[in-house]
Amino acid sequence: MPTHRDTDFVSFRGKGGLKFEVFTLPGKAAAFRKNQDGEDPMSILADTRIFTDIKHLRQVSKKAVEEEFGTVDKKKIIEKILLDGKLKVKVYVSKPITELLLDLAFGAELIGALYMLTKRGKLSDFAQMCVYMTIFVMLTTRISRSVGRWFSYQFLSSAPFNDPLKSSTALKHFESQLWQLIVHTSMACLGIWAYSKGRDYLRYPAYFLHPEALLDGLTILPHVEELYIVQLAIWFVTLVSLRFFEVRAGDHHVMYTHHVT
Repeated sequence: MPTHRDTDFVSFRGKGGLKFEVFTLPGKAAAFRKNQDGEDPMSILADTRIFTDIKHLRQVSKKAVEEEFGTVDKKKIIEKILLDGKLKVKVYVSKPITELLLDLAFGAELIGALYMLTKRGKLSDFAQMCVYMTIFVMLTTRISRSVGRWFSYQFLSSAPFNDPLKSSTALKHFESQLWQLIVHTSMACLGIWAYSKGRDYLRYPAYFLHPEALLDGLTILPHVEELYIVQLAIWFVTLVSLRFFEVRAGDHHVMYTHHVT
């Protein structure tokens, strides 16, 4: 991947749905569209390769390029992509110092959480919940992908919707948003249920907002403790996935900061 700090890219979708994507220098693609003035389109590229999946750095085949554009003239192909494609700026850029600081914050928070869980004798419960949440996340994303693709094709294929989940990017966004809906809705319901079980629910709600109560001997209702463990497992599993397994987008460090704080 290009090493400069603010790489953009342009994505062009062909007739058959295949994507043709190129890295461009910062701001150059937009300027090229506004005022070409005979500028060589090759000069604004940050990388001369043409990709079909730029986030995974998968290059498109020469045969697919020739079939789509009807030429082997790379200058004409690049010009077509630049003029008719969609401008994108969300490309991941490595920031080692930021990554290190976020890793340290994550590590400190995890150590603190494990210490509290150990003191309460709940470490094994937390480990089990992490396993359950991992399985739950995997099943949810796979089912949502299958159901979403089927529903989009079967019921939304005609105008004005035109099969909105036909692209892998749209389907990925659908998976993410459905997971967010499920986890936030379920945690809201679980939280209301847990809090309502306590006699102090209406009189002392602020007690439930202080996790340090796990260490100072204050009485914690079992249902509230279970809620903390479930939410801590979700936090841990999603953060590990973001840090080590997911394809990094341009907002990776923003999302990492969001999870850590």
